[in-house]
Amino acid sequence: MNESTEAPVRPHTFIEDHADLQQGMLLALLAALVVFTLYYGRKKK
Repeated sequence: MNESTEAPVRPHTFIEDHADLQQGMLLALLAALVVFTLYYGRKKK
């Protein structure tokens, strides 16, 4: 168990991880929006 907590938790690391997660969520949302738009456009046609 000590191996997992060997490295000290640093604030900048947490912020970077959080930013990474936010970017990933944003990309996923954007991709979903594009797919939904294309699907809706095709269905409407």
